[in-house]
Amino acid sequence: MRDSQRVVVNTVAQYTRTIITSVLSLYTVRVVLSALGQSDYGIYVLIAGVVAMLGFITHSLVQSTQRFISYYQGKGDKEELRKVFNNSIVIHIVLGVIVVLLLECATPFLFDGFLNIPSDRIEAATIVYQFVILILFATFVTSPYTALLISHENIVYISLIEVLDSILKVILVIIMARSSTDKLVFYSLIMLSFQLFKFIAMSVYCHTKYDESCFPNFRRLSMTYIRDMIRFAGWKIYGTACTVGRVQGVSIVLNQFFGTVVNAGWGIGSQASSYTNTLSTAITNALAPQIVKAEGRGDRQRSIWLSYILSKLVFFMMSIIGIPMMFEISAILLLWLGNPPDTASAFGIMFILALLLDSMTIGLTHINNAIGKIGKYIFILTTPKFLTVVFAWIIVKIGMPITYVCVAFVLIEGICAFVRIPLIKQQAGISVSYFFKDVILKELLPAFFCIMTCFLCTHFLFFEFRFVLTFVLSALIYTPCMYFFGLSKHEREIVNGLVYDLYKKFKK
Repeated sequence: MRDSQRVVVNTVAQYTRTIITSVLSLYTVRVVLSALGQSDYGIYVLIAGVVAMLGFITHSLVQSTQRFISYYQGKGDKEELRKVFNNSIVIHIVLGVIVVLLLECATPFLFDGFLNIPSDRIEAATIVYQFVILILFATFVTSPYTALLISHENIVYISLIEVLDSILKVILVIIMARSSTDKLVFYSLIMLSFQLFKFIAMSVYCHTKYDESCFPNFRRLSMTYIRDMIRFAGWKIYGTACTVGRVQGVSIVLNQFFGTVVNAGWGIGSQASSYTNTLSTAITNALAPQIVKAEGRGDRQRSIWLSYILSKLVFFMMSIIGIPMMFEISAILLLWLGNPPDTASAFGIMFILALLLDSMTIGLTHINNAIGKIGKYIFILTTPKFLTVVFAWIIVKIGMPITYVCVAFVLIEGICAFVRIPLIKQQAGISVSYFFKDVILKELLPAFFCIMTCFLCTHFLFFEFRFVLTFVLSALIYTPCMYFFGLSKHEREIVNGLVYDLYKKFKK
């Protein structure tokens, strides 16, 4: 399969997966929130968030493993690929055990007054914490297989697993809502069972399908690979720690001042934005391995060109949903949840806007990953993000409204997104003026038409389910604007060719 055809197949697979899982997840969250109540749901969000402050390690390791596998795929060295995977899986297991031990040691501190949890729910919250730790370890050992599938651009199988996961989750959540057991504990058990399901499904498939997939062999460890991978992953961990620590740190600050109900609003707002973010995952997983493979072959120009396309496509795919969602978020949350937390709308807009600003230059991060010199880049870009926690504490401490926390969150995210440009100019020699002309301006012009459409709909039309019309009209106007104003002539020719290829396939 040609690279362009594989991108189309993978993108279609992930968008199909996104639509199905998003619809099912929307229903699942509604059932869970209704069954648990805002306080218990806030407890789960808070505990899962505390563990996620270390769970970012798994995300970083997936990126690191996928980068090294894709790089050596570009070089065409199969023996090196097997060594990379073996060292990767050993690293994941060892770090997973270390993180579990650290979290267990933190248990008395967290549940002895640090977390603001009602006294009658401390016991249940402690049990939930143990389940979440097990979920984290299962995620660790699943990560190398996820990275291997992404590097082989086998997005179809990942999508199938996630769709099946969502369907089964709906069934079990409905059972949970009707059960007489402690629903908070039951829900945590459900989440653990599905992470174990993912591990089994992905590991068995990889061992069957790919030659480089192997069981951990400590005798075949290579200190050279371990050193390079840990150095790369270490910086990735630092960067993700700052990003995740910002989100969870602000959540803890809000918990200290306002209690678990505000955490429920934070969690709902974050989850609403996550559906926008999943749209970018499809095109990122399709193109990111090709950027690294091009660098592995020594083709820097193709790597840069693909990163420009990735920035635009990620922004377009997120904004076509994110912009109308920001305008209609109150109506959507009301329909979705019935009685959403008061702060959910503000937090949802904050998360979506931050994602859109970040996506405008996101392709440049993948050039940096491909080159491999990530230390300076990550330190400069992600350290300011963690400072959001400090600003949030100051804002609520002096009695300012929570909306000012949202403003600080978005401003810092936007600054970090645009600092990428001069940093990658130093590393890869990109033209700053060309990037603004060919990427930033071509993103903003179509987005302007989308924003105006949504503004006119929400300010001059008032009827039930208006948000449906807002989404449809903005998409109808935004899509041709993206094609004519957002893509270069060469990129339009590529899109035309891909559409024609799909047409011929369906015609057969």
